[in-house]
Amino acid sequence: PMPGAARMYPETDVLVMNITQEMIDNLMIPELLDDKSEKLEKYGISKELAEILVKKNKAELFESFCKKFVNLKSAYVGELLLPKLLEIKRKYNLDVDLITSQQIESVLQQLNEQLISKEAVEEIFVAFAKQESVDFSKYKIIDTNDIENDIQHIVEQNKDKQFGAIMHLVMAKY
Repeated sequence: PMPGAARMYPETDVLVMNITQEMIDNLMIPELLDDKSEKLEKYGISKELAEILVKKNKAELFESFCKKFVNLKSAYVGELLLPKLLEIKRKYNLDVDLITSQQIESVLQQLNEQLISKEAVEEIFVAFAKQESVDFSKYKIIDTNDIENDIQHIVEQNKDKQFGAIMHLVMAKY
């Protein structure tokens, strides 16, 4: 049937619906993209990063991660969600869409608890993009006093060996 006021007969296939003021009041109006971006800027990130997070539908994920991982700077969390992943995609030619939000969350959890260093993130994300499993203990942060004690222990146990052999044992451990 032709739509519009010129129609001779009312539409018979569509039921009449009475719209009440209560229905109008209960309408959920979506937040504007600019408003979302401004809200993200309050976390201390740049306007550009906020806009990218909103456009790529990462705003809610960013907010939840910022609330959950309070020991991490919001700007760093935002950088990991998009720019870091794009860098890995470009640098290694990998499909970073294979990296799940749960995997990103697991990395942020490790960082938040200071169990791994920020320098390990790229290598971990590359492994995730290659669909490899990651052993976080491989990336754990080690106290320099512990390293010195281990080296002294290795040297004491191998006093009869040459410097190169001892160095090999130390390098094998670290």
